[in-house]
Amino acid sequence: MGTRFDRDAENLRQLRLAEMAIAAHDFTRARATLYDLHTYAHDDAHVHAMVHRLDFRMARAEKDSRAMVSEVLPILFASTIARIERRSPATEHEVFVNAPRDVVYRVLTDFDAYTEWNPWITHAHGGAHVGDAVDAEVRLGARSLRVGHRVLAATPNERFAWCDTGWFTPAARGRRMRTLVAEGAGTRLHTRLAITGPLAALVWAIEGTNMCEGLAAESTALAGRAERIAGRDGASIAA
Repeated sequence: MGTRFDRDAENLRQLRLAEMAIAAHDFTRARATLYDLHTYAHDDAHVHAMVHRLDFRMARAEKDSRAMVSEVLPILFASTIARIERRSPATEHEVFVNAPRDVVYRVLTDFDAYTEWNPWITHAHGGAHVGDAVDAEVRLGARSLRVGHRVLAATPNERFAWCDTGWFTPAARGRRMRTLVAEGAGTRLHTRLAITGPLAALVWAIEGTNMCEGLAAESTALAGRAERIAGRDGASIAA
């Protein structure tokens, strides 16, 4: 069994990659890495603040005064926002999938096929690129709820994240972040579901148990689906 995924260490690793890209003046790569980090490390005070500082550094290098000004307030308040979000309710689940990362990612983003394997999201349709909308039907206990989503991160074979959209999101918003890590010939899939907003605690008190159970069931079912596609006999092993 492999080492359990350390998301804080991974955020720092990605931050170093962004810093190296900026030093090499590879702003396209740096910007893509920082964009993902803004989603995955939004509750990490140090990394969140550094994301905005590095965005400011790139804007200054490109002599983009408007972009520089737009980063001033985020730099000042990023750490505070992160510390507040760090206290928000969240759940994580990790599973080893006996299939390569490209197969796992394909299962994650083939929304039309969710009805064939996913016990939590019983229907989904939409695009799998950053900014795309995804309409999904989520099963919470004995009832179902139709929820809109927006893709926040989509780095093939590495990361895929989305957040809820709708009238209720200013009060409570769910953000689901998946990370795919190669482990031998297989993949360690880490999923984190975080609920933020002024009513996050209330939503968690009402639906937290269903969310935890649904996330675990989905991860296990996803592992089975990917393994069948990969044509292997290995079973998923929850870490």
